[in-house]
Amino acid sequence: MSKKLDEYTKEELISYIRQLQKDTKFGLVWNPKEEQVAIDCRTRVPVLREVSQKTIAKADEGDPTHLLLEGDNYHSLSVLNYTHAGRINVIYIDPPYNTGNKDFIYNDHYVDKEDPYRHSEWLSFMDNRLRLAKNLLASTGTIFISIDDNEYAHLKILCDKIFGEENFITSIIWQRKRGRDNSAKYFSKSHEYLLVYSRIKNAPTLNKINMDEGTKKAYRNPDNDPRGAYRLLGAWARGTQGGSRYEFISKNGKIFSERLWLFAKSRMLELDRDDRLVFVGDKVYRKLFLSEHTGSVPETVWADTSNAANAADEIKTIFGKQVFDTVKPLPFIKRILQIATDKNGIILDFFAGSGTTGHAVLQLNAQDGGKRQFILGTNNENGIAENITYERIDRVINGYSGTQGIPAKLRYYKTDFVNTNNLDSLTDKDRLEIAKEMAVMVALHENSFDQVEQTDYWQTYENNIQVTAIYYREDKTRIQEYIDKLNTQDKHVKLYIFGWGKNVGREYASKKISVEDIPEPLIELYREITK
Repeated sequence: MSKKLDEYTKEELISYIRQLQKDTKFGLVWNPKEEQVAIDCRTRVPVLREVSQKTIAKADEGDPTHLLLEGDNYHSLSVLNYTHAGRINVIYIDPPYNTGNKDFIYNDHYVDKEDPYRHSEWLSFMDNRLRLAKNLLASTGTIFISIDDNEYAHLKILCDKIFGEENFITSIIWQRKRGRDNSAKYFSKSHEYLLVYSRIKNAPTLNKINMDEGTKKAYRNPDNDPRGAYRLLGAWARGTQGGSRYEFISKNGKIFSERLWLFAKSRMLELDRDDRLVFVGDKVYRKLFLSEHTGSVPETVWADTSNAANAADEIKTIFGKQVFDTVKPLPFIKRILQIATDKNGIILDFFAGSGTTGHAVLQLNAQDGGKRQFILGTNNENGIAENITYERIDRVINGYSGTQGIPAKLRYYKTDFVNTNNLDSLTDKDRLEIAKEMAVMVALHENSFDQVEQTDYWQTYENNIQVTAIYYREDKTRIQEYIDKLNTQDKHVKLYIFGWGKNVGREYASKKISVEDIPEPLIELYREITK
């Protein structure tokens, strides 16, 4: 609430109190200060424009096309709510930590420690973006958020409110710094946090991680078992609950008194027949072979994923100098991706910074033949999007400092706007202009990147399985000409036709052509976002 209470009307005060009552039950109430980028979207409709000269095409057909979106990430997330809603498998973000040391800008001013609205501004900023991000996650998707002590407590409660307490998975501690700082006043700070939430309770698909070399050394083969190296695990149950109680007699006649075992008696007999049991005195162990190991359950303390100093070295190797101060190391991001995605996942980072997330995706794809796709979003303050994020990805693809390039495809887009009346009172002219500017967004929504044709009436894109066609004029005098042209295609056609939200153009649908409306679905979406 940016005005004084005595400046509000009765209706505004009632609305404010109701909002406070709603928020209080989540345990977090702050003094909201509206963000200008969100206010602007009531009369400026976000769209995308492609920067074609920044396209990188060094990969085979069928490989994913990665995306870099330049602009305020509130606008990028608004656009993605149309193009990628429910399709993102994992989101990783490294937002400003609000340290008060010129790391966080809100409404065009740096927020310092003396700002009485410091935490409110940060919470409003994150609230706006996390609500939009939630809509993008697939049902099995997860979000990972880096943070430190400055806002950890507030962020945890905010995420409980947005994603739901029941969808909180864990809080990971990452050791970002090696060695002790003896100049610290009380404690030598060496860690940050990584909050993890799922889109839906019990639905996330999370993977185990590869076994580390230290653990592999515990697997040996002292009896030359032809099945290879193994480690011994106790077959008896610990404690007084769980397992099955019985006397066990081995196939060699060795008797083990009644006790709690980890396995049912039938399973113990099966292990014995398969020569998987080892007897040491009164103890019974089972063999777990290295070949049977399906990976390790990730722990919540990460001290083995490289640190900030290593990340600084990585960026220096790429650029020849230190060009970014808060870089995350590649092994740290790769650990997240290995846990949270399969080889075909879509990964979003809307605080892309130096582009580590994109670099990590390219490395993983090169290592295991994956088809993961990244979407990076960043503003271009101080040239970061063009000179750092894009430049890093370009060098990773084409090679740098003696490092071989990783073939990939990238498309570069900038957020832009269609100036309109208020979304609740759009004119016919507004709708026509929005429809015309939607073509790039429609193409992204359909995963079609190659433009085939553009006229004053239509634009056509295609990929290897589909043609995406957009007829954005109210004037239908040339629609049949376009339909005839589309019918010559040997692929399925998805045709978007300008209408008024009344299924205009359905008469053109056929086995070859399916029809959708523009621009009403986008307008309705933006109305919902800006409420």
